[in-house]
Amino acid sequence: MYYCGVCRSKQLIKDAINENDFLKNLEAAQVREIVDCMYPKNYNKNDMIVKEGDIGQALYVIAGKSVRGFRMCSKLAG
Repeated sequence: MYYCGVCRSKQLIKDAINENDFLKNLEAAQVREIVDCMYPKNYNKNDMIVKEGDIGQALYVIAGKSVRGFRMCSKLAG
């Protein structure tokens, strides 16, 4: 049996998509297309991944670690 770290990552992404209320109704071919274009990216502690109000240009799947979300006070958000 061949273990493939990339294959495992792709399965985690596929599972995450299929469990997401917004994405779970996609057809298998659509899910495959999304999974095939995704790639791993590592972030350091305290890196900002996405900021509220940013126009969405990516789909993030968080695996194995946790991420904290913060909402800026409207007075500070400018």
